[in-house]
Amino acid sequence: MAEGLCWWQGVKWDDRGPLRVANDGVPFGRAHVGWNKTDWRGSTVTGVLRGRQSKVVLDGVWTGEGLTLRAEADATTDAVFTIWDPTKLSRSSMVLRGAPVRVLDAKVGAALVAPSERSMGSFVPDEVPVREVQCDSLALRASITGGPDARQLLARAGFPSDAPEVMVKAEEGSALVATDAPDGRFIGGFRPGSPSGRFFELTRAGERVRVAAIDDGTLWVGWVDASGVSALKEAGAAATPARSTKRELTMPTWRACTNEVQLAVRSGQGMRFVGTMHAGTRFAVTGASDGEADRVGVFIGVDWFESTRELLAPSEAGACPQVVGPW
Repeated sequence: MAEGLCWWQGVKWDDRGPLRVANDGVPFGRAHVGWNKTDWRGSTVTGVLRGRQSKVVLDGVWTGEGLTLRAEADATTDAVFTIWDPTKLSRSSMVLRGAPVRVLDAKVGAALVAPSERSMGSFVPDEVPVREVQCDSLALRASITGGPDARQLLARAGFPSDAPEVMVKAEEGSALVATDAPDGRFIGGFRPGSPSGRFFELTRAGERVRVAAIDDGTLWVGWVDASGVSALKEAGAAATPARSTKRELTMPTWRACTNEVQLAVRSGQGMRFVGTMHAGTRFAVTGASDGEADRVGVFIGVDWFESTRELLAPSEAGACPQVVGPW
């Protein structure tokens, strides 16, 4: 672990991206958020940032009830981390505490971060919004309460929380041109129609309006022409990414082995080990593996992990004792 860049130990995983085969990048499942009131029922991850060609990944071990997985999460494509310290990324943008961010590059003790792709649905920046932050500014931890709403974030940034919510207008396929001052430099444009963004009017100066957009925890601020702004009668609620529900089997025959069982998936690079099913963990055999005579497909009886690629176990696992009752 010391050979890596930034690292985290035993942190609650917040399911902000698929788990991928280590050193391969093929997604094979998701580790879901799991709360039972205030008790954590999901997985914890111990991992380190590593470079993978043009990307940065969180390379680590995910552990939960009945299962340990060796995997990686793509921190450049998916906004795996959230920011702890509010950070200005460009003339137009700031990521507020709790905002999801992508990691574009990393070195020992620090990482180069950018806003999530989702946040950029509300604003098209003229410059790439990036900033180097220390490793301890990046958080993985799952939150039982969820993040603050848009008006709370507005107040955190020093703007009035009761600022009127507005709509921005632009020609189809275009954005409302924004500057850094009423008669200042071009910084990008506000994009109408974002499913998760909300826009607020901060102040006016003649025919110019200062607008703030909040989308996925990122704040975008700029001055626009007043003709591109109109009142919003009803404030819309920010969209929340849907959590997928775990696939279930119909009337499975549950089994449990007295020893650990190694698990693998098939990828473009052949059979790849992805983890270990703990002794006593319930599973169901889903059938013989195509092209792998010594392997069977299995469905693992745990709530926190859902495979999106067939998990393979040694064929002798099919002979493990049957068990009855709910898991």
